[in-house]
Amino acid sequence: MDPDNNFKITGALGRVFFAVPGLPPTWMIKSVTLDGANITDVPLNVGDRRSVSDIRVTLTDKIARVNGYVTDAKGQNRSAYVVVIQPADQKEPAVAARFIKVARPDTNGRFEVRGLRPGRYLATAIESMEQNRHRSPEFQKELRRGAREFMIREGETMSLDLRLTPGL
Repeated sequence: MDPDNNFKITGALGRVFFAVPGLPPTWMIKSVTLDGANITDVPLNVGDRRSVSDIRVTLTDKIARVNGYVTDAKGQNRSAYVVVIQPADQKEPAVAARFIKVARPDTNGRFEVRGLRPGRYLATAIESMEQNRHRSPEFQKELRRGAREFMIREGETMSLDLRLTPGL
């Protein structure tokens, strides 16, 4: 970035999303616009363009948080589980990946997810999960069966207790 907050990215090819590496956990991208159009969650096809200008990246420190506990079928609190949060509306896999969050419990059995973009989500609690399995569109469909839907707004903190979904 230069002193006027302008930036330059080189070597980008194909479809790209904008990210800001190195942001502290108390900040996230609020929006990315190109010529006034919101492209935050839409891949920009840079193709063979020599340059793209008029991109505006807006950051926010109003971070949405979801936290809670997971219980089993008997209503007992669980201390070992995985929570997967994904967008309520199915999206193209590359787009959905930007929204999916995975959480595990802390030593008190409580999970917390930070940095959700405002919108509707599905949360599913499962016993365990292989690394990166949440990236599979087929597994995402399976997770929807036992999911709990919720909506979150910018900067909101929400308590969301979940029941363990058996068989996943």
